[in-house]
Amino acid sequence: MTLRRLMAILFIAAGVFFPFWGGVVQAAEKVNMRAWDHTSYGRIIFEWPSKAGYEITLKDNLLKVHFDKAMTGDLAPLLNRLSSYVSSAIIEGEGHDVVFVLKRPHVYRSFADMNAIIIDLSPKKESALVKLEDTEKPSSPKIEAVAPPEQDVRVEPVAPQSTKTPPKKSIPKQSVPEKSSVKKAPQKAPQKLSVRIGEHPGYVRFVFDWPSKVNYELSQDKTKATLSFDRPATINLSKIKKSLPNFVKGVDVTAGKKDLQVKFSLPKDARLRHFNSGTKVVLDVFKTANKQATAPVPKIIKKGTKRARVVPSKKKKANNRPTSLTASRKAKAPTDAKPPKAAPVEKVESEKAEKLLPEETASKTPASGKEAEGEAQHPVWLSGRQSPKTIEPVIANNVFSLRFKWPEGVAAAAYRRSGFLWLVFDHLEVLDLAGIPEHSAERIFGIEQIPDARATILRLTTAYGLNPTLRREGLIWFFDFEPHSLSATVPISIRAQVDTPTDSSLFLPVPDSGQKLIVRDAVVGDSLILVPVPSLGEGINGTREYAQFRLLGTAQGVVIEPYSDTLETRVDKDGIEISSSVGLYISSRPEGLDDSVLMTASEESYEGYEPILDMSGWGKGVSPWFSEARQDIQGKIAEAPVIERPALRLRLAEYYFANGFYLEAAGLLSGIKDEAPDFINNPDFKLFKSIAEFMAGRFLEAEESLGAPVLAINPEGILWRGALAAHNKDWEKAAHGFSTTADLIKNYPRQIQIKLGLLAAETAYYSSDLESAKSFLQFVRENRPSAAQENYASYLLGKVFMESGASENSITLWDKVIAGSNRESRAKARFAKIDYLVKQGELSEKKAADQLEAMRFSWRGDEFEFDLLEQLSDIYIRNENYQKGLQTMKEAATSFPKHERARLMAKKMGDAFAHLFLEGGADKLSPIKALSIFREFRELTPAGEVGDKMVQNLSQRMVAIDLLDQAAGLLSQQIEFRLKGVDKARVGMQLALINLLNRKPQEAIKALRATEEKDLPGDLTTDRLHLEARALFDLDRNKEALVLISGDESLVAEQLRADIYWADHQWASASRSMASIVEKIEAQPSAPAVIAMPEEVTAIPVADETAALPVDGEEAEAVVAEKTENVKSAKAALAIASPSDKVSPEMILRWAIALALSDNSAGLYYLKDRYASDMKDTPLWDDFWIVVTQPTGSVDSLTAITQRLKEVGQYEAFIANYQQRLQNSGMSLVN
Repeated sequence: MTLRRLMAILFIAAGVFFPFWGGVVQAAEKVNMRAWDHTSYGRIIFEWPSKAGYEITLKDNLLKVHFDKAMTGDLAPLLNRLSSYVSSAIIEGEGHDVVFVLKRPHVYRSFADMNAIIIDLSPKKESALVKLEDTEKPSSPKIEAVAPPEQDVRVEPVAPQSTKTPPKKSIPKQSVPEKSSVKKAPQKAPQKLSVRIGEHPGYVRFVFDWPSKVNYELSQDKTKATLSFDRPATINLSKIKKSLPNFVKGVDVTAGKKDLQVKFSLPKDARLRHFNSGTKVVLDVFKTANKQATAPVPKIIKKGTKRARVVPSKKKKANNRPTSLTASRKAKAPTDAKPPKAAPVEKVESEKAEKLLPEETASKTPASGKEAEGEAQHPVWLSGRQSPKTIEPVIANNVFSLRFKWPEGVAAAAYRRSGFLWLVFDHLEVLDLAGIPEHSAERIFGIEQIPDARATILRLTTAYGLNPTLRREGLIWFFDFEPHSLSATVPISIRAQVDTPTDSSLFLPVPDSGQKLIVRDAVVGDSLILVPVPSLGEGINGTREYAQFRLLGTAQGVVIEPYSDTLETRVDKDGIEISSSVGLYISSRPEGLDDSVLMTASEESYEGYEPILDMSGWGKGVSPWFSEARQDIQGKIAEAPVIERPALRLRLAEYYFANGFYLEAAGLLSGIKDEAPDFINNPDFKLFKSIAEFMAGRFLEAEESLGAPVLAINPEGILWRGALAAHNKDWEKAAHGFSTTADLIKNYPRQIQIKLGLLAAETAYYSSDLESAKSFLQFVRENRPSAAQENYASYLLGKVFMESGASENSITLWDKVIAGSNRESRAKARFAKIDYLVKQGELSEKKAADQLEAMRFSWRGDEFEFDLLEQLSDIYIRNENYQKGLQTMKEAATSFPKHERARLMAKKMGDAFAHLFLEGGADKLSPIKALSIFREFRELTPAGEVGDKMVQNLSQRMVAIDLLDQAAGLLSQQIEFRLKGVDKARVGMQLALINLLNRKPQEAIKALRATEEKDLPGDLTTDRLHLEARALFDLDRNKEALVLISGDESLVAEQLRADIYWADHQWASASRSMASIVEKIEAQPSAPAVIAMPEEVTAIPVADETAALPVDGEEAEAVVAEKTENVKSAKAALAIASPSDKVSPEMILRWAIALALSDNSAGLYYLKDRYASDMKDTPLWDDFWIVVTQPTGSVDSLTAITQRLKEVGQYEAFIANYQQRLQNSGMSLVN
């Protein structure tokens, strides 16, 4: 149906858009109206909520259906499905009448099926007119409920009489039979045949627009060609001759009573091409014989690999229509091509199913209501197999259930269609259904068993909103009827298996399914493929629409409604496979509608395809001035009745589109879609809307429109999906779309040809088909492009030349583009030139970076900006400008998150970050710079051990330069967000150690407490206790510290105790701890000294040997009362080997002082005897000698010595001990 046809319908079908137009009263009932176009007849179905009486009259091509009660409903489905039968329809008579305007003479039959009233329309035959011409006209029957009546047959009268028709403005132009005598069958006048002539590059096209399919033959002899049709018609020959091109010498027409011949005078051996396009017959006459005079639009075709190649089109036999469909969904197909045969298996089973059907389902009328009822109660085909106990109605807890008790395990299916609930079992039993509606508490209004030789099939009419919930107890199945939607509790997955266009299928993994069944739906007039399933609740949630079939939503089982005769269904132990002998039109993801309808494009040619949209006259108006012509159409819209406005708006949208106002056209079309719902599934309208949205830059909306099922296998739909893929830089999909449809580009207006040509050229370039890219660009440049389009074509041609090795041509072209005025082309050409010069070594990377930085805002928001940022970041990283490089990469990745290389960009950022903080790259940076980069790009830190290693490496650098707060901050973040378990406890200990170095004992305790974990290794637990004890000591909580290390005899614990006793002036205890320390150190086999001698100690001047020591302990306490601070840096803890290589000089001196202050003369004598020779060559010899030889010397001398010692030794000894232990285990201070 063309857009013009739709416009005509809009003038007629007031009831379609505005049900109140016909004056429907408020009491009107909502009636669901549906229709199907079968091979030999069209079916109309009115589904009433309750039974309705009806009367049908047929006169003067008007079919009137009168109901005994008012109705309202949507006529659009009828008009869409029966466009070859019905011109228009309207609801009138206050909702009691539906009037159809028929296109040609028909007969009808009607019958009622429960609440549905069904009317079949069939073309009238000649014999029927003669035989029935004297038939007595039926009197008006009484209006009564029928269930079902005898089928009513009417024949359109031979001589139409004057009758009231809808207003003239509402009826489209159509041929009306002339009046003639009623007594004799009329001689049918030949119909007028419309012939259109269109000149294309290299050939002229003749289109014979027949109203229905016609057979034809074409013969050719040198300069003569004859096109013969098997149907009479008249042609306006003079009009054709005026439109003939020069190379067609002449046309003549011979009209017979039963046929029509059109004879052409042509150049010698002229090449001809002919094909069907729906009901049209198309003849193309080429200017030259056996070859084209002009090169066609190039064509992208796929090679054996996934990459596509673009080559000039090769002529193939036209095959431009989808596979013929079954009765339920009819599609146009060439008449000269035989329709594909159904798969043998499907054909045999379908025939068997037809033979098993009773005569009544083959559209024969039952004798009477009683006979029909009796036949349903005792069907002959199943006599003797009745099992009255198999089904039983049950009501429990206010829930009505049907209980099926089977003698063996069965598989089941449950689904809804045409207002009925269907229950199917793959086991045959004859059921006693009497009394079930009466015992259902008004849940079920009707139930019948549909005859079948292999299965039990039930069709039910239920209360509104009720659907079954399934449950099972052994072999007993229960169907509980409750108010909810029909759905499966265990949805069956749907897997697409797409290998090649002819080897694709859907697989449903349903093991051990029941046998495949063919179930006839007498109401709709088609057959479904059913596969019952034994597992409870397994079904399809929601209807899934595909190009060649659909899966109905089910509560149980799988139900397939085929649209194509080529559909094949195979059931085995693993599941259900749906395929086709010509390949399924599916994508690899069948779950969503858009994916499920996309066609796997074949390699066929569409060169003979007749375009859906004829845009040639869209730009014409009453005035050559745009504003005046637009105002004229807008004025007509304002003055027109409401029902005529959508058609006029469509005309305005066409005018906008033809004049380049694509956004306005797209907006109007969106409004028309809402106002005229019958447009929604029309391919003409869908395609127009898709193209307008694409040209307006509304690409998401265009993608949605192009995903409609009606455009799934349409060649122009495939072409525009390829264009959309090219816009999205998905070159593989773009090549897939252009591969068979590029030849259609020339059918569009010039500006659209240029747009599509540029996209096709880019697709060819990125598909490595440089010759075809050149051909497309030549096609564009010969089509009078604008300056901006010319510049962009030159830029692309430069890239093609560069790939071909002709770099000088590329630079010349790019220089011209750079000098031009188009910003996009200028920026891209400059970028391409810089890239080439850098690769050739003619431009340094530093200068290239400066030029690229200057270009960053020259053109933004598409592939170009991403490429520029990527190139710039690579230059920065190569030149070790890591911060700018990472910043540029981050901008590219975040600005283009859906770019195909965005993930690669993120990986490059991670690699650069790892190089800095894992592989030593940051060692070349200042610590402050390294820390700044780390903080700015912290999110790049990888998870796991690698990331932890990065953090600890950087923390170590911070400690090394006394940036202790920064180091502590890094470890705190790591503990809070990254670590757990033993690792968390270990890093917590390292953080506590840094806090101790930083003189923050309270923070050290907090870090230890926050990282407490269970089941830690023994050595880790001990080390954490030592650090906590040290922190408590630094907080003057000495008793708590001693309690923590009580019973601990380790060297570290003794060092802690010695410091605590020293601070508390417990000299005797301090001297014992120091003796224990020395003993433990000397006991270590060949161990180096681990206690450090600060540099400050080595610089102390020699003390006065005559200085007196304090007389008693109280004076000594006063001498050492003030406790001094330690050095802040770990650098002060440099190890100095003692003479014995076991004990440090500082430790011996401290021991001596403690002995002196505790009046331990024996101890001092031992020290002098044991260590005098070792201390003699150390800087502390003078002090040592004073203490051990003058224990009662001056207080000033002892005070001076203790002030020089300060506490540095023991504190640094503690820290140095931990540092050494960590290093010995392969770790640093913070690692």
